[in-house]
Amino acid sequence: MVGDQSLRGDVLGPQRISRRKNDGDSSEVDSEINDADIIWTVDMYNELGVFPHNLAVSSPVIHGDVLYLNSGNGVDEGHLEIPAPRAASFLGINKNTGEVVFEDNSPEDAILHGQWSSPCVGVVNGKAQVVFAGGNGWMYSFDTETHELLWKFDLNPKEYLYELGGAGTRCYIIGTPVFYDNSVFLAIGQDPEHGEGVGHLWRVDATKSGDISAEIGDVGAPGEPNPNSGVIWQYGGIDEERELIYRRTMSTVAIHGGLDFAADLSGFLHCVDLKTGQRYWQHDLMAELWGSPLYLDGHIFLGDADGRLNIFDASMEYALKRQELEKQIAEKRKIMKESEDDDEVRRTRAEIKAMIATVAPQVRESPHSSAIFTTPTVASGVMYISDRMKLYSIQITKQ
Repeated sequence: MVGDQSLRGDVLGPQRISRRKNDGDSSEVDSEINDADIIWTVDMYNELGVFPHNLAVSSPVIHGDVLYLNSGNGVDEGHLEIPAPRAASFLGINKNTGEVVFEDNSPEDAILHGQWSSPCVGVVNGKAQVVFAGGNGWMYSFDTETHELLWKFDLNPKEYLYELGGAGTRCYIIGTPVFYDNSVFLAIGQDPEHGEGVGHLWRVDATKSGDISAEIGDVGAPGEPNPNSGVIWQYGGIDEERELIYRRTMSTVAIHGGLDFAADLSGFLHCVDLKTGQRYWQHDLMAELWGSPLYLDGHIFLGDADGRLNIFDASMEYALKRQELEKQIAEKRKIMKESEDDDEVRRTRAEIKAMIATVAPQVRESPHSSAIFTTPTVASGVMYISDRMKLYSIQITKQ
C-alpha cells in the first residue's frame, strides 16, 4: 500500500464491483470502463514518514471496517541506521475511506533489518485481537476495538545478539502469526541471504497480559525466568550434540489433527505435537524452503527451491509411525558413530537410506524445474501455486 496500491472488490462491498463506471481518484492513469478504480491511497512514505527497507510486502488482514498491515519500516541502505524510528510499524486503516485509525511504532530504534511479517486477527475468550510481528523479534497484540496493547512477547532468548549479515543469533520475524485455541504460534527467522542459524518456534498463551516473554532482562545478557510468562511450549535451540533442532524460518505453520507442521529455511519439515511441542518427525527435503505448508484433505503440501511440490501424510497414525522409525534410525546412527568397521558403517548407512525411503513424500515436479518459493492455496476446488516462471492451477479430484 505504498504509492498507488489499492484495495477494491468485495473487500469494499459489492457496490464497487461491475458498476460499469471509472470514477476513481484523480491519480488514476487508466480510465477505460473496464479498468479498476483506485478508491483511495495511503502514501506511507510521504504522509506517514515510513522508511521501508527493500520493500513493503505485508499482506493486509481485515477485521470489521479496519484493514491492518505492517508498514515495512526498517534500516537504511547501509544497514546501520534506522531513518524513521518513530514512524508507524503497525497500521490500521479504514477500509472504506483510507483514513488511518491506528498507528503504533513499538519496535522504534530496535528494528534489526526490515519488517516483512503480516498481521493476524484471532478471537480469544470471545474478544478479537490483532497480532503484529515486529522487526525487533517481538510480537505485539492489540485489542481490535480500543487498539490498546494487550500483551507482547520476545521470541529470542535475551542473551541472543544480532550481527549484520546473519552471523549473530538474535532474529526478527518473517512468518505470519497463527491463532489456535486461545494461543499464538510463531517462529523467528532472517533474510534468506543471511543463511541458516538457530531458530525457535513458540506457542504462546494469548489470554495473558503485559510482557509475557519467556525471560526478562537486558538484551545480550542471560535472562531471568519471567514469572508472567505466557509460554506454553518452545521447539528449537541446540541439542546435546550441538546440532540445531530447528532453524531460521520464513514460513508460517499449518495446524491439523493435534499436529503442528513447521518448515525451516534449511529444508526441514517438522511435525510436532500441538499440546506439548514434542517432535514426532522431521524430513530433510535437501532444498531451501521459503513457502509455508498447506493442509488439505489429510495431506501437507509444501514447495521447495528445487521446484518440487512435496506431499506428506498429515495423519496422527503416520506421525506415530515416523516417530518410531526415527528412534530406530537414531540407534543406527549411534552404531555408525561408534563403529570402527568401514563395512559396517557402509551397511548401516544403506539401511538408514532404505528406512527413510519408506516414508518419503509424494513429489510433483515443476514442469520447468523452477524454484517454488510460494505457498499453495485452494479456492473452489482448484489449487493454485507458482514457481519462478508461471502460475499453475491444478484441479482437485478425489481418488
